[in-house]
Parts: sequence; structure tokens; C-alpha cells
Amino acid sequence: MSSTGRVPDMQSIAALARAAVMQRRHCAIFLTAVLFKDSFAMTDRTSDATLVEQASAWPFASTLDRLTAAIEGAGLKVFARIDHAAGAKDAGLSMPPTVVLLYGSPKGGTPLMLAAPAAALDLPLRVLVRDDADGRTQVSFHPVVPMLMAAGVPEALAKRLEPAQALLLRAIQP
Repeated sequence: MSSTGRVPDMQSIAALARAAVMQRRHCAIFLTAVLFKDSFAMTDRTSDATLVEQASAWPFASTLDRLTAAIEGAGLKVFARIDHAAGAKDAGLSMPPTVVLLYGSPKGGTPLMLAAPAAALDLPLRVLVRDDADGRTQVSFHPVVPMLMAAGVPEALAKRLEPAQALLLRAIQP
């Protein structure tokens, strides 16, 4: 019963429920913003701590071939090749050559995901290969140790994957 002594009808109950849900959503968004404001402010894609970007000595196609060969030569697997330029073309848009390779090894990644399940959001590893505005091929990736430590992986365990990124930089040198 309401304060007026009448039983509320279903329409009133539904309106109150919708208002409560919306209030919870706004509260959740506010709390998320307050709790994680420092994390969002620290995310800087150009920072050395969050992004490694190196110009390749080779043209785009050769760079992709060299990276794939280096990954597979180290006993790792290329799980996926995402061609963003092809996706853009399918959507009637254009962009310079841009491919992301997802690579790694279940033997290397599984222990990290067992130690910190959130690490699965960042594994397998990724490497971006793209042509920049000047036509140079750039290779980019997020450094594995800080990335995985942010997911809760102990530093010593995260460092085990550093060689999988070091091989990328060696592969694009003359």
C-alpha cells in the first residue's frame, strides 16, 4: 500500500522499477568514474610505458612476412591475422595497410592466465603492423610486463613473455 492507503497499480510499480534501474545505472557509472579516474588518466597511447613503436627497415608486406617467420621460427603460433584495411574496404572506406597479428603459445600463456585470469584479456600477444602517413611501415605493441602486471600477473611470470616481443624488434632490423 502507498502512503495514501491505496494499492499501487502495475503501471506505477513498473515506472518505479524503471526509475530505480536507471538510478542504479547512473550510480554505477559515477562510481566507476570515481574509482578508476586515475587509471584512465594514466592511459597514454604514446607513452613509452604503454606502447612500443618501431619503424621497420622493410616495406609492409616484407615486414609481415619477417614477423610471421620470426614468430613461427621461435616455436610460437600466429592464431589470427586481422586485416583492418580489408575490413575498411568492405565497409566502403579506405585506410593504409594495417594488420594485427595475434600470436603466442598456450604453453607460455596458460600459466599466466591461471595466475591471473584477467590476463586472458591481453593474451595472446598482439603486434600491429601499419603504414604511417609518410609511407613508412611501423610495428607497435604494448610492452608485455606492465600490461600483464596490470592484470595481476606477478612480474617474474610476466617477464617470461618478453622474448616473444624482443624477437619482433630483431625481425624488422636490416
